Amino acid sequence: MKDKYTQKLIEGIDNIDKLDFKFDDFNEDIKLDEKDIENIKNKAYEKIYKSNLKKYKNKKIRTLVASISLILIIGTPTIRALVDHLYKYDISSGKIIKSEEAVYILREPITKKVGDGSITIDSFYIDTKDENIIINETAKNIKGFEYIKSELIVNNKDIMKDTYTKLDENTWTKHTGTYLNNKYNKNDKVKYIIKLRDKNDNITKVEFDIDLIEAKSVEEYNKNVPKDTKNDITLSALTTQENNNLYVDFMAIPKNENMNFEVDNYGNDINKNIGSGIYLIDSNGKKIEGEYVLEGISNNRFKFNTKELEKPYKIEVSSIDIGINREGQKLKSTKVKLPKLKVNEKLEIYKTIDIKDKNNELTFKNSKVIIESVERKILNKEDVYNIKIAYPDNKDNNVKLNYISIDPIPSILGGFKSNFVSSSQDAIKDGMYGNIDIYMSNKGINKPRGTEFNMSPSDYTVNGPWVIKLID
Repeated sequence: MKDKYTQKLIEGIDNIDKLDFKFDDFNEDIKLDEKDIENIKNKAYEKIYKSNLKKYKNKKIRTLVASISLILIIGTPTIRALVDHLYKYDISSGKIIKSEEAVYILREPITKKVGDGSITIDSFYIDTKDENIIINETAKNIKGFEYIKSELIVNNKDIMKDTYTKLDENTWTKHTGTYLNNKYNKNDKVKYIIKLRDKNDNITKVEFDIDLIEAKSVEEYNKNVPKDTKNDITLSALTTQENNNLYVDFMAIPKNENMNFEVDNYGNDINKNIGSGIYLIDSNGKKIEGEYVLEGISNNRFKFNTKELEKPYKIEVSSIDIGINREGQKLKSTKVKLPKLKVNEKLEIYKTIDIKDKNNELTFKNSKVIIESVERKILNKEDVYNIKIAYPDNKDNNVKLNYISIDPIPSILGGFKSNFVSSSQDAIKDGMYGNIDIYMSNKGINKPRGTEFNMSPSDYTVNGPWVIKLID
């Protein structure tokens, strides 16, 4: 049974459309800043307070009614346009960052010479919502130096705990995450320092003054750039013409806020060496394939030679590969427990697992995994539990699941359940991974053993085609 306040609120909603709001000129392309939005809210509250709903003294109730008023009178798409600039574009990395607050990005990559080599800050951004800082750095041909540490200085204070991955003695890459101690201010002075040591124990400091600008939202870009939407994903194109070369930077965002992903590949995976699969088509139907532009760490830039083409152009993207960031989105996993087997025993089980997650709408488009068979064997003196899987929802589906995450389940006694040590996966066909090996410790190797683990969706291929008509 509803309480009397809720009932009165419901009855009052019938009169909302009679309020004298003056929002006739609103449309989805209107550009408002935060002060404009706050002014609209305040005026909405004032109108509500003076209307026949003024009896609702509780601020939460007035806020709810005002929100409903705005949605009914302005329209849901416009409301979302005012408050949902969620997706920020990092120019340096091509990465799209989902954040409800401002994101500050590197104005442009910075490179410093070190001997015959160089160090580049490829990307640097601060998400002010979580006060999270991400730094991407690449060093090449650094001979005669040993890496010691990096420092991130904000207003003369080092705030970073250093992490480091070395590829070989002359080259390294770093992907570093850290947090600010205080709210970031655009006037804060930020400096990134790398300390190196030569063979004579002399210390060299490579200093980068970090110049940050506020990132524009993808939604703001999309007001003025060509785009197309397929399978609830909007793909847009930023274009630059240099002589006979047309450069295109792609951006992809979901149509729905609850559909979270990151793009791994626009077009074909570059490692497959089969071309990009992205085409520029001219007014006569002539088609040329785009080339990958390998600059920094971005994967969203392509080049087209337009010398023999006639405008207007359109771009066709047949598919994109996307991945789910489970940790960043706090997605849940599905627990899977499989039967005990003796060594060299194989069992056909055809068990269906549904791994959809309510926190990500993408998983609702394709979420079923069939475990067809399980087999236990000894390979190179290791106890291996082999699993053959299939993806039944892939048939006649434009959103194809091609890789799942397999993670061990922690044991309360330490380690992992079922003596889980590690896992690996092999592709079976068309880039789909369907052969899983679970490696178990040799303890109890002579006894029948099963396995259990957490399973979750990871990688999808989404088919279009997206056809983006370029503006002359």
